[in-house]
Amino acid sequence: MLVLLCYGGYWALTLCVTLCNKKYADRAATFMDACALNVVFAAASCVVYFALAGFRLSFNARTVIYSLLFGVSMCLSLLLAVYKFKLLDIAVMTVLGSSLQIIIAVFSGMLLFDEQITLYSGLSAAFMLCAIFAAFLRQKKVSAADEDETLKRRNKRAFLLGVLLTVISSLVGTFFTVLQKSFAVDEGVTDSQSFLFLTNVFILACFAVVMPIAARGRMREIPRSFVRKPIDYVFVLGSVVASNVNTLISVYLLAHSPMVVYTPVINAIGLINGLLLGFCFGDRRQWAARYLLWNMLPAAFAACSIVVSALAMVQ
Repeated sequence: MLVLLCYGGYWALTLCVTLCNKKYADRAATFMDACALNVVFAAASCVVYFALAGFRLSFNARTVIYSLLFGVSMCLSLLLAVYKFKLLDIAVMTVLGSSLQIIIAVFSGMLLFDEQITLYSGLSAAFMLCAIFAAFLRQKKVSAADEDETLKRRNKRAFLLGVLLTVISSLVGTFFTVLQKSFAVDEGVTDSQSFLFLTNVFILACFAVVMPIAARGRMREIPRSFVRKPIDYVFVLGSVVASNVNTLISVYLLAHSPMVVYTPVINAIGLINGLLLGFCFGDRRQWAARYLLWNMLPAAFAACSIVVSALAMVQ
C-alpha cells in the first residue's frame, strides 16, 4: 500500500515539475539562459538535500562514483529538456520519450538485474507501445490538416530534430534510472540525501565548465543570464522542491519495485501529464472534436498500463 501511495505522490509532483519546466523553458531565450536557470536549480537542490540530511553528509567512494555519473547524465538531460520543449509538441515528446525508456529499461532490468517479465509487466509495456503508435497517428492526422506548405516544412524539420533529441534524452534517462536502481540496491553506499547532494555539486561543476565555453569569450553574457524576472525563479524553485522529493521517492520505489514494473508506471504517468499540459498550452485547434479519438487513445493505453501494473503490485 505504501508503494502505491508513493506512486500517487510521484504523479502529482511530476505534473508540478513538468509544468514548471515548461514555463521556464519557454522563458529561456538563449542557451546561456538555460544554463543559468539550471545552475540555480542545482544550487537550490544542494541546499534542500543538505537540510533533508539533517545538515550532516556522509560519503564513500561508491557514493561518489554514483553521484558523478548521475550528475553528468542529469546535466545533459536538463539541457536537452529545454530544446525538446521548444521543438516538439509536449504530448508527442512525452509519449515518444516515455515509450522508448520503457523498451530500453525492460531489457536493462533483464540484463543487469536478472528481472523477469511477468504477464502483468509484459502487458503494461505492451500498452505503452500501443500508446506511442496512437500518438504518432495523432500527430500525422493533425499535421495533415495544416495547409501552409512553408509552415509544414518548417514544422517537419523541428519535429524531426525534436524526435532526435528525445531519443537521446530517453537513452540518458534510462541510464540514470539504471544508476538509481543500482544505488537503491547497493548496500555499500551511504544515504540517499548525501548521494543527491553530491550529484548536484557535480551538476554545478559541469555547468561551470559548459558556460565559459558557450560564452566564447563573451564572459559578460554569463552574469547577464542570471538577471531574470522573479517569476522565472519561482518556476525554478517550484521545480526544485517537487523534483527533489520525486527523486527521493524514485530511489525508494526502485528499491521495492523491479524496473520492468517501475518504468511503465512512471512513464505512463509522464505521458498522461504530457497530454494534459499539451491540451493546456498547445494549439487548441489540435484538440478539436474531430481529433478527440486520436488525443484520447494514448491516454487510454497509458491508463491501462497503470492499472495492470497496480494489479501486479497488489498480488
